[in-house]
Amino acid sequence: MHDQSRTAVSKNHRRSVNVHVVIRRCDRAVTAAGTAWPGNRNDITVARAQHDTLLTDPPRQVLGDGGYRSLPDVTGPRRDSHGRIIRDEAWRRHRRRRATVEHVIARLKDWQILRQCRRPGRGIDLVVAAVTAIYNHRLDHLRLNS
Repeated sequence: MHDQSRTAVSKNHRRSVNVHVVIRRCDRAVTAAGTAWPGNRNDITVARAQHDTLLTDPPRQVLGDGGYRSLPDVTGPRRDSHGRIIRDEAWRRHRRRRATVEHVIARLKDWQILRQCRRPGRGIDLVVAAVTAIYNHRLDHLRLNS
């Protein structure tokens, strides 16, 4: 069975977790992975709790989507006085930069072991760390052989 304290009920009788990763956009490498929280937690709640551990060596710019509004170190889309996103050229640049990071996150979610992990305790954290290490190793291998 899944560790009920680390996961939350999701669609189709699956259990879900919320894990934050920090990705370097220039080479698509995963630089840090946070601990797993239940999947029904808001992203901003998890980000606030793991902010110091994930950003020990802060990168130049941390890109986030519109949900990270109240976290000052995360750059999100600009907003007007009513809180609506301003859809201008800066917003388009932000979307293009975020797309690179979202592609890496999608690649990490492809791993079946992340979908089927049923380890108790810190097991999901260890699986996430292993998957990110293998992903980074594969990136290095592809870079060397191309």
